[in-house]
Amino acid sequence: MKVRRSILIFLFSVLLIGSCIYPFTPEIEDVDVGLLVIEGDIRIGAMSHIYVHYSQPLGSIEKPDYISANVWVESDKGEIISAGSFKNGAHIIDTRDLDPNNSYRLHVKRYGGGLTRVTASHAPAYAINDEYVTDWLDVLHTPELEDVIFKVDDIGEKVTFHVSTTNQDDNPYYKWDCIEDWEYTAYYNATHEFVPGANIVRRIVGANNYFCWDNDVVSKIMIASTGALKENRLVEHQIYELPFRSKKLSFLYSTEVIQSSISREAYIYWEVMSRNTEQTGGLFSPQPSEIRGNIHCVNDSTRIVVGYISASTVSSSRVFVSVHDLPRMTRGEDCGPLVELVISEGYFMRRYHEIGYRMIYYDREEQKTFWTKQRCVDCTTKGGTKDKPDFWPNAHL
Repeated sequence: MKVRRSILIFLFSVLLIGSCIYPFTPEIEDVDVGLLVIEGDIRIGAMSHIYVHYSQPLGSIEKPDYISANVWVESDKGEIISAGSFKNGAHIIDTRDLDPNNSYRLHVKRYGGGLTRVTASHAPAYAINDEYVTDWLDVLHTPELEDVIFKVDDIGEKVTFHVSTTNQDDNPYYKWDCIEDWEYTAYYNATHEFVPGANIVRRIVGANNYFCWDNDVVSKIMIASTGALKENRLVEHQIYELPFRSKKLSFLYSTEVIQSSISREAYIYWEVMSRNTEQTGGLFSPQPSEIRGNIHCVNDSTRIVVGYISASTVSSSRVFVSVHDLPRMTRGEDCGPLVELVISEGYFMRRYHEIGYRMIYYDREEQKTFWTKQRCVDCTTKGGTKDKPDFWPNAHL
């Protein structure tokens, strides 16, 4: 599961001074702990996505720098299935045809090319050629994901996402991963552009930079247990939420919810990690070195690696949320007034282009061009791309 930004490390070792406990506010903004993190699961009957990166400072909202490595799955029958591609930070392994009656383990071997990035003085050093391996894993059966819905909370100004499932087996432990895709737009939809080299104005033919797409994963640790319930059943169980103001909800949002069964040991691991990350850790919270997962360094057993890998069949479902599903639309971006330039003012148009302005429209009758800041007309400046997902319902580009 993608809990990159949720795996935040709390390495504040001395909080007690003498016999007194003093109020403590850790200065954590610039801390980069740099622990190695391996995330993902072996998904029997589906594609497996494995992520390798270093832990980030507490409170970081940036995507981590993913590490490319040799990643493969080994079966207890000697079969080796290597990752076939590396996309959006994920090492993708084709585990669709694996036998659920076998046992499996994951291998990750880092290789050269400047992959060591440990900036905290107290963080462990990682050798370039370290190899990491999980325990042998029996495959758990995952029940069908019966329903995925979203609810609009007008009072809380948020959208909440919910799942329903029923398990006929005795295993009461569940985990969810959510892969997000969303479409957004620039503030203005340009019809014309200025070509500085040729000093000409021309109409944009084909796709412009008004529509863009981006992707991410839900960083929240999403687990549940029905052990205290009369039935091994969850009905509209909330797994995560997004505020109305999220840029992900500005036009069209999609989430693919992937449900997995996990073991009791995995559930305890993720429960402790969730408590540490989402509650900012307590005075006596277990530290990462004490929260042992099931991944070990082959070269040096003392090296710390954060993560817990499971093996199971999976069940998934996708849901879309349109901006029209929300009670109101908000466009908080400040693009300021448009700049008007006469078409004959080629020098000024070149100067505005050089300082980061872009043309929106050319009024031929008035012989005027209208300009705005590039970020207001070019959606790619906000981190997305023009790569529309294959499953996307909109026809435009």
